[in-house]
Amino acid sequence: ETIIIAGASAGGHLSALVGVTNGHALLEGDLGEHPDASSDVQAIVSFYGASNLTSILSQSTPHGLSVRIPALQLLLGSQPEDDVSLAELASPVFHVESSDPPLLLIHGDQDPQMPINQSHELVGVYQQAGAVVTMEVIHGAAHGGALFYDGHRLNLVKSFLKKYLIVIP
Repeated sequence: ETIIIAGASAGGHLSALVGVTNGHALLEGDLGEHPDASSDVQAIVSFYGASNLTSILSQSTPHGLSVRIPALQLLLGSQPEDDVSLAELASPVFHVESSDPPLLLIHGDQDPQMPINQSHELVGVYQQAGAVVTMEVIHGAAHGGALFYDGHRLNLVKSFLKKYLIVIP
C-alpha cells in the first residue's frame, strides 16, 4: 500500500519524476496484471538527481557538459532546446503540485557532474506549491561516494520517512 521511491543520479531524476507525476495520464501507462492498483508514490528520496532538463546545460561545468549532452541525447533523442515540450515532460519541476509526496533531496555542493542548482530549483517549486520538501547539502561532496550513505545520511532518510510516512523500528 505504500510506495517509497529513491534513487541516485539518473535514478534520483527518475525518482523525482515518478513521484511528482502521480496520476499523470500520459506517464501512467496501461501495462501489467493489475491496472486498477494505484501506482501513486507516497515519499521520494533523490540523491543528486536532475530536476529541470531545460536549464541543466546552462548550469553545467565543462565536465558536466561532457557527460550531460550525450545523456540527454539518449534520454530525449535530441537536445532539450530541440524539443522543449519533451524536455519539460521529463523534468520534475514542471509537474509539482501541492499534493505531491514529501521529497528529500541530498546533494553535494562540489558536484562537477550534476549542478546543485538542479536540487535548488526543485526545492523552490516545491516550496512555491506548498508541498513538503527537505534538502540536505553535503559540503565538499562531489557526485556520489560514501558521504551520501554514512550513518548521518541514513538516519536522515529514516527520520524523514518516520516523520512523513511510516513507522520504522
